Amino acid sequence: MELDPRLQRHFVTINIPPLKGQSLNAIVTVWAEGVASALPASFPPTLSKDLLCASLEVYGSVSEALKASTMPGRHHYLFSLGQLASVYQGLVQWSSLSSVEEMGFLWSHEMNRAFVDGICRDADSKWLRSFIDSVSNRVFPSVRDAPVVPIAL
Repeated sequence: MELDPRLQRHFVTINIPPLKGQSLNAIVTVWAEGVASALPASFPPTLSKDLLCASLEVYGSVSEALKASTMPGRHHYLFSLGQLASVYQGLVQWSSLSSVEEMGFLWSHEMNRAFVDGICRDADSKWLRSFIDSVSNRVFPSVRDAPVVPIAL
C-alpha cells in the first residue's frame, strides 16, 4: 500500500537507534550516583558501580534475548530505559536500608518487578528470574546465604 504524496508530506519518519556503550553508560551512571548519594556511609563505595554493571548486564541481556517476535506471547516485548529508571527510582525510595544484603534483595526485587512482570511466557519468565538471581548472587555474594528479612518501612 502506498500513501498519497499529499498525505505523506505531513509525516516524518525518524529512526533512533537504541542506546549502547558509552551513551547508555553515561545515562545510567547518573542514576547510580543518585542511589549512592542516598546510601549510608557504611556501605562500600564500589556498590554504585556494582549496581550499574549488574543493571546494564541484565538490561543488555534481556533486550538481546527477549526481542519482540511473532512467537506467541512475545509480540509485545519491548524493553527501554524506562524499566531501568523505575529500578533506580525504587532503590532511591528506600532510605531505611542498613546492610548490603538488604540492598541486594531490594535490587533483585526491583529488577524482577521492572522486567519480569511484563513477561507473559512462563519459559521466558523463569529464564529471566534465574538470570537476575545469578547476577545478584555474583554482585552480592553475601545475599546468597543471608536469611530473608523483611525491610522495615
